[in-house]
Amino acid sequence: MDDLDGAFLRLRSLPVPARLATLETVVMAGIDAERSALALSSRTALSLAALLALGVGMGTTVLPGGSVVAAPGSPLFAGSELAPSTLLASVG
Repeated sequence: MDDLDGAFLRLRSLPVPARLATLETVVMAGIDAERSALALSSRTALSLAALLALGVGMGTTVLPGGSVVAAPGSPLFAGSELAPSTLLASVG
């Protein structure tokens, strides 16, 4: 334990390195550069996603769809075609 105390006393007596004074500026500049790069990439990704969604929306509106005919069913038992017993009976 005395070795550790002696090492701390020697370390305390040393002068502070000059690079330590500029460390905060360098770190903050790095954080700012990373933030701006991330904001640019997220803005680009968001705009690409918006354009894709707009294209899909317009494409599904412009392209003609097929006609849809509802299957006949009972008004009292609307989901009986999808009941597990009906689905399992049609498999075997």
